[in-house]
Amino acid sequence: MNTDVELSLLAKNFNGFWANKDISFKIKKGSIHALCGENGAGKTTAMNMLCGLLKPTSGKILFGKTEISSNSAWSAPIASALGIGMVHQHLMLAASETILDNIVLGAEKTFLGFRNRKKETDELQILMKQTGLSVPLEKTISEIPLGLQSRCEILKVLYRKAKFLIFDEPTAVLTPQETELLLETFQVLKNEGHTILFVSHKLKEVLKVADNITVIRAGKTIQTLSRAEANLENLSSLIVGEKIVLPKNTFFDLAEKNKMSSKNIFDFEFPLLPGTVTGIAGVEGNGQTDLAYRLLSGARKSSTLDSVSSIPADRHHEGLILNFSLYENLRLSWKNKTLSPFTIFKKPTLEESAILKKYDVRPPNVLSKAKDLSGGNQQKVIAARELDHVHGEKSFILAINPTRGVDLGAIRFLHSKILECVSLGACVVLISNELDELMALSNRIGVLYRGQIVNWFEGPVFDEFKIGQSMLTGSDEKK
Repeated sequence: MNTDVELSLLAKNFNGFWANKDISFKIKKGSIHALCGENGAGKTTAMNMLCGLLKPTSGKILFGKTEISSNSAWSAPIASALGIGMVHQHLMLAASETILDNIVLGAEKTFLGFRNRKKETDELQILMKQTGLSVPLEKTISEIPLGLQSRCEILKVLYRKAKFLIFDEPTAVLTPQETELLLETFQVLKNEGHTILFVSHKLKEVLKVADNITVIRAGKTIQTLSRAEANLENLSSLIVGEKIVLPKNTFFDLAEKNKMSSKNIFDFEFPLLPGTVTGIAGVEGNGQTDLAYRLLSGARKSSTLDSVSSIPADRHHEGLILNFSLYENLRLSWKNKTLSPFTIFKKPTLEESAILKKYDVRPPNVLSKAKDLSGGNQQKVIAARELDHVHGEKSFILAINPTRGVDLGAIRFLHSKILECVSLGACVVLISNELDELMALSNRIGVLYRGQIVNWFEGPVFDEFKIGQSMLTGSDEKK
């Protein structure tokens, strides 16, 4: 599809709720265009209309001379035939099947009714070489980390010859190194004539690669800026409606006091002290899953702890039951001593409604199903369940990428809630792909490399370069 794309007064209504009210902006062919906005602003709904999963309630989409409106025949196959492809925020892969089968599903190469796997493999090898997105085609999806699974989704779209590529939070599950590679791939695809529209909360990435940036809020377009016009300050202000300042850990006196008393919160291989945040950095695949399992196992067996909270890495498979309502998901807590069908399915309470409002879950309807929320709002439901009742020195929190896929306002709120728990004496272990997050919240940072903590860095001032070197090489010395 070698054409400009334009959204004009685009709107979508779900049973009286306007997810989009007035989305209007133009995407120039051969450009990289970013779409930014808060969780629940309507970004994913607009993308789903673009790729044919939803039809507009009103307004229109123009693909060159092709016009899509509420009266048009519009579906994902029609969009695909126009050269439109979308990489969704929540990956759509069959875990038990091979990477090859996942990528080519529905677009297999056949001859006389027989599938030609060699031709599929050869074409994918060429595609991987062109884009730098290498994956082991013979492995199953369940055998590879989330970062590689994200690559599979991108290759799936490119394999179908899409020219207009939509990426919904494409770096949410990627390590910093994988993110850099993906942003380089965007440039390669642009140079090859592709048009890219991507949704992201990570403004540094947006400013690095986008030619133009559109901000939407509450379902309406606020403004479109060129890269030259945009900066972190004006983008964050447009997104949230105010200037954003992220909180920082200031509880180093409390940490030192606990360190001097050697008051380890439970028996583990490195000290875990009340009133501290222990950050864990590392390139994905270096043992984070095993470390998280051992931490949770040890915490739940500990006789010294009253409360164990966990914000998991995968909100869909480990954090929520998607077909359950929000109030039912709020009750799925290790702190709920009477967890049973009799307690989970009782009528919702005013307290649960108040918690959703407190954590700015949109919409704050306790009867909504978790699957109907945006990824960022799903993350806030998990945080609300795990953090709202934390108290005192006998509380342990394991947070794994707690702000993955959430907007700046939500990051500020969630960071402040984590630090509020620290101020009450809770012990927090933060495993994150975001170095900025680790350096802002941690009292100290350990680097995980090939299954081992190879270096410790003490706060409040961290050396980002040395931590990065340690993540890549196991040493903080330049190689």
